[in-house]
Amino acid sequence: MITSNRPSSLAKEFAEVIGWAQASKESLAWYKSIKDGRSRDADKWDNKFMEAGKIYIFNYTPKTADVLSFYDKHPMVLSLGVSQTMGLEGPLDLGINLNFIPPKERIQFLDMIYKFNYFHIEREIRGPYANEPWRQRKLTNITPALVGRYLKDRGYPFAVRSYYRGRRKNVVVMNYSEWYKLVFLESQVLIGTTIEQLRFLYFQHNKKMLK
Repeated sequence: MITSNRPSSLAKEFAEVIGWAQASKESLAWYKSIKDGRSRDADKWDNKFMEAGKIYIFNYTPKTADVLSFYDKHPMVLSLGVSQTMGLEGPLDLGINLNFIPPKERIQFLDMIYKFNYFHIEREIRGPYANEPWRQRKLTNITPALVGRYLKDRGYPFAVRSYYRGRRKNVVVMNYSEWYKLVFLESQVLIGTTIEQLRFLYFQHNKKMLK
């Protein structure tokens, strides 16, 4: 029986029922169904700017791919809205690529966002747009300064990324009610690095903080 819509509570219940390994497999299959347009847990977003507090999945090739040390071809981004910085191809979407955050810390991060936007998210999950993610309202209690400080303090400031709207392909927006499934996913196409190397950056930061 589901007792809370908090992402960590739902993820725990999901894993307890079928086990973590099977939860990872099912979440990956679910993720692929979203990218293929076969799931109602996400809606197409086309080429609009991303709205703050919503999570988007899309294909992406950076304009500066040849000079970036690493990037993700299939980002899973919690939007922070439109960046105040203007790029070479116009305004940029700003967000956090959740693929760059270890699963344990990812769920803590999503819980933090849920906590600060509890009443808003609950209204959307239970309201008339419960099954229409594209119509669910954006979050208002989320700022680049707050989130950036949180990420920096925990060792993964590199998760904050900018995206050109015109370079995104096959964009879908996630339903708030399905955030917990994102805990079990790992990026499928990282360029210039690996999940293990990103984890190393995170653990090196924490070692310094403990000294």
